[in-house]
Parts: sequence; C-alpha cells; structure tokens
Amino acid sequence: MIRDVIKDQLKKTGTYRALEIENQKLELQINTLQNNIEIFQKQIQKINDEQNRLIDERNKSITVPNFQGYNRSYKGKNGYLFLVNDSNNEIRQHFDLSYYNHFNPALFIEKFNSKTEYCKLNNIEFKFFIVPDKSYVCREYLPFDIKIIKRNYDLIKNYVPDFSDKLNPNHYWKTDSHINYLGGKELSYNILNNINKKFTREDFDILIKEQMDTIYDFNKPPYTCDLISDHNWSYSKNERLKYDDEKTLLFTSKNMINLDEEVPEKFNGKRRVIHRLNENSFTDLKFLIFRDSSTNYLTSFLQLYCREILCNWDYWSFNKELIEWYKPDVILEIRTERLLENMEKEINTGE
Repeated sequence: MIRDVIKDQLKKTGTYRALEIENQKLELQINTLQNNIEIFQKQIQKINDEQNRLIDERNKSITVPNFQGYNRSYKGKNGYLFLVNDSNNEIRQHFDLSYYNHFNPALFIEKFNSKTEYCKLNNIEFKFFIVPDKSYVCREYLPFDIKIIKRNYDLIKNYVPDFSDKLNPNHYWKTDSHINYLGGKELSYNILNNINKKFTREDFDILIKEQMDTIYDFNKPPYTCDLISDHNWSYSKNERLKYDDEKTLLFTSKNMINLDEEVPEKFNGKRRVIHRLNENSFTDLKFLIFRDSSTNYLTSFLQLYCREILCNWDYWSFNKELIEWYKPDVILEIRTERLLENMEKEINTGE
C-alpha cells in the first residue's frame, strides 16, 4: 500500500519515468556488452584453433628431439656428447627444419669486404676461416635420424673456404664441444696451405717433428672438457664417470717465447691477448688472429709457420687500434661455425 502511494507520487513528479528510461539504457548496454563478449569469445576460439593448427604444423616439421629438461650436454652414440640449449642452437641450426636461422649473410659480406679493403690499403693479407661444427662433422654419432642438413656457411661459401671434408670424428673431443689437437693440426695445415700453396704437408710435418713435443694417449685436455663440467652436465654423477677418461694426443711447443708482457694493457679484455715469438719459424711473417675458443687447438701449429703471432679474443670486433700497434703482415679471422648464428647480435652489443 505505502509502496503504491510512493510509486504514484514518483509518477506525478516524473522521477519514476526518468528511472525507467535509465534502467532501459543500462539493460541495453548490458545486452550489447554480452553480445560483444560472445563475439570476442568466438574470435578467441578461432585464434586458439589457428594457433593449435600452426603448432601442429610446426611440430610436424621438427626434425630433432626436444632438448627441454637437459642442461647443455646430450648423449650421442659411441661415447660422443653434443652441445644443446646453447645460445647458438648448434644442433637445431643444422638439423631442425622448423628452426629459423638468424645468421645475416648480407651483414657478414659487408663486414668481410670492409675488412678486406682496409687490409689491402694497409698492405696486409686478410683471410677468414671457420672451424666446422662438431655436430656437423660428427653427425653419424647424433642420437637421432637426420632428415635435413643445413649450414649458415652455405650462404657465404664464395667468401670463406670450408675444410670440413678434411676432418673426421677423431678430430673432435668426445666430451667437449670443440675440435681437439689432432683436428687443430689438420685444420692448421689446410689454413696455412690456403695462405701459401707452396707450403707442403712435408714442410708441416718436419716443423712438428723438430719443434713440438707429442704426448700420446693424453688423458683429458688441460682443462675440464666443457660437456662434462658441472655447469653443463645433464645426467647423473655416476654416468659422468663413464665419460671422464678420454684419451687423445697433446702437442706442445719446445721453444716458443712468451711476449705477453709487451702487449699494452688496453688491448686485454675479458680474455688476455696471447703474443708469442718463434725464432725458428718457417717464415718471418707476423700473424694477427681474431679468434674464439676453438683456436686454442690451432695456435701451437700456426706458430710454427710465422715468426710472431698475436691472438685476440674479440667478439667479432675488428680492432684497428690493435692492428696499427702490432703492424701484422697477415690477419686471420678464425671463428667456430656455430657462432655465425649470433654474429649480428655480438657485433651490435659487443658481447
């Protein structure tokens, strides 16, 4: 009764009608929002369906195992370990059809031509070489069927020689991601022969015999192999013991003179410059090498050929100030093949 009286009073003042209109507007807005929600839900469903379809298509093109759950070491056949989950995605860049390679060949060629021109103007010989990837040379020991092989190198093969056909699995550590001393020996000869066609295998072997000591069945390199290190090992401690007795050859120089102290401190970054003198070298040339870790196993052989050698770990930079100070006859840039993948990033960030 009281409610009806209030209602009649509101009608007389027009307030009730205003509230009724406002309620109708709100109802319309609610209905519109509900319709939009239904439309958006259908659109989201379509997007999800398309995403799932693309994921299925991608999964069909994945041609390597899923490395999630592993650290950086991955068991292959015959005691070989391989590097996985690294920043360069070595195995995926070579064998996974679904993987998009990030190498920028146009930038590489631009930098290559610029370095070549600079060296030509300064009467310096410039050469670029790669150290072929372990997973590529030792691919017969990968623990999966190979359905595709691709190489960033193929995009620059007109500029850089490839000696992968000169190497075999015995030239790589089983428990490390790098070439070993036997591989360093073979690759060094091919590099030197590329520089000087008159430099023969016999010349090389004589230098090794006269100037190097060889330790046979050398147990492990001078540091812990990277794929069985605590930082990279993916399996149990007991399983690691099976991989901890690798034997190979070690070559050491008999008479190399250390000149590291002569290098100005400003040229020493995260890794110090290596500077050596060989008074019994095959030539009187001065070599400057822009390098990475694989060159650890080449340097002692390259030192046989040149009077002075200076090795700089430079992360793709081409230090002209160092060049002007050292005044080399020959500049070698030697890079592990997998590092081509992140060349552009390292050039831009200096990492």
